[in-house]
Amino acid sequence: MELNTFRRWLYTLMKARAQRLLSMDRRLKH
Repeated sequence: MELNTFRRWLYTLMKARAQRLLSMDRRLKH
C-alpha cells in the first residue's frame, strides 16, 4: 500500500469522523 494512498484514506476517515462528532455535538446541544 502506498504511503500517499494511506495518507489520503486516513485524512478522509478523520474528516468523516470529525463531521460525525460535530453532528452529534449539535444534537446534544439542541
